[in-house]
Amino acid sequence: MASSSGSSHNRGSFWSAGRNVDSSSPIPYRERPLDYTPAVMCKCGAKAAMFTSWSDLHPGMRYLKCARARVVGCDFWLWVDPPHSQFVKQLLLDLRDAVRSLRQEKGALQCQLQDAERSNVALQGAFADAERSNAALQGALADARRENATIQAAYVEARRENADVDGRRDVQSL
Repeated sequence: MASSSGSSHNRGSFWSAGRNVDSSSPIPYRERPLDYTPAVMCKCGAKAAMFTSWSDLHPGMRYLKCARARVVGCDFWLWVDPPHSQFVKQLLLDLRDAVRSLRQEKGALQCQLQDAERSNVALQGAFADAERSNAALQGALADARRENATIQAAYVEARRENADVDGRRDVQSL
């Protein structure tokens, strides 16, 4: 009848039997809801939009619905595809759930990556600070070594002078 895959604009959730049901499409579609041919007109005279169901009861089945249903209250609705076998139905549900699970995992990994990138930036800043501090400490150590060498040279000179003074005293006392 029609040659469209449906719409990726269905992003809703609804409550069914006390649980939240995600009816959004697990994949983007190649055609928009009104891009199919031949056109099927609804009760109000507008071209019906084609969507794909991702409910647990009818996964992957395309249906037509009035594109202006919310505006004019048209209740036109028609299945395009025949029901799937139980095998195909379960396969589509498993694939839908796998796609959704992978999307959630991807989102979690993207969050972890962003956290790691922020940590990396912070660590790079801390590393740069540590390098600057290390350079300052290396400079202070070089200054301290020069001062130590000067003090040691002065100490050696003072001992030499002290030995000379002691030697003169010993000679004078003789």
